Amino acid sequence: MSRGRSWKNKKGRFSVFAEAFLWVCMLAALLSVSGFILKLYGDSRSEKEYNDLSVSYSYEIPIAQAPQKDENPLPDDSRIPPLKYVNVAELRAVNPDYVAWITFGTDINYPVVQSNNDYYLTHNFFNQRNSNGCLLIDSENRADFSDLNTVVWGHNMKSKAMFGRLQEYRNEEYYKEHPFFWILTPKESLLYKIVSVHDVKVDSAAFYIDLTEPVFKEAFQKAVYENRMYETEDVSSKYQNIVTLCTCDGNHKTRLMVHGRLIWKESIAAPTKNEATTKNARE
Repeated sequence: MSRGRSWKNKKGRFSVFAEAFLWVCMLAALLSVSGFILKLYGDSRSEKEYNDLSVSYSYEIPIAQAPQKDENPLPDDSRIPPLKYVNVAELRAVNPDYVAWITFGTDINYPVVQSNNDYYLTHNFFNQRNSNGCLLIDSENRADFSDLNTVVWGHNMKSKAMFGRLQEYRNEEYYKEHPFFWILTPKESLLYKIVSVHDVKVDSAAFYIDLTEPVFKEAFQKAVYENRMYETEDVSSKYQNIVTLCTCDGNHKTRLMVHGRLIWKESIAAPTKNEATTKNARE
């Protein structure tokens, strides 16, 4: 009898442990799902705030209506996205670290900041903690994009937010449909055409910023052009400036890079908030 009671006690203890373990697993799963839902909600809310920011403090102008000088006409290409006017003063009132706006005429349509630390890897433009973060240029770059290579960092989000959409450029057909993008600084509108798409190791010369020495410039150009995923269209431009868009690619040892070469720029005054609001209301 004692052996039977002992067996039952052991069985009873095991049953209690199993039941407790089951409840712990269920609670962990519930917390995991809850955390995932909260993260999705936070990311979605951040994207909505970015969209609201674009609507409130900027407006688009079709290329055919964009002001341009006779001596400096825009390239004639229907794939060039609409030009955007941005209210710099209002954006800097929201965040003093604002330096530019980037737009592809697609889902990539965001403010860009510059900071000396990793703050914006975990915080958005509104200084809210958020996994989307914010697009930012390298702290070693000039904020006016006048360097020969300006690096813009952004997260590769599964939702395609931030630089998640850059993954589309692995497809050559997508590149052919969307080869241009704008960088809008407080003083100039800068139009770039993509010249290279490739994966690089984290120590690649494609990250070089200071290209004043010929040896570094040569190494940079070799890194950018020799390992392209596909041949890009020829670019005829008097400018040598490159913007390097960089994001994660699922491998901690490599990054996806999309390089654009400056092909046109013009000084265009930013509108006031009232002008932007009135323009959006008319449209």
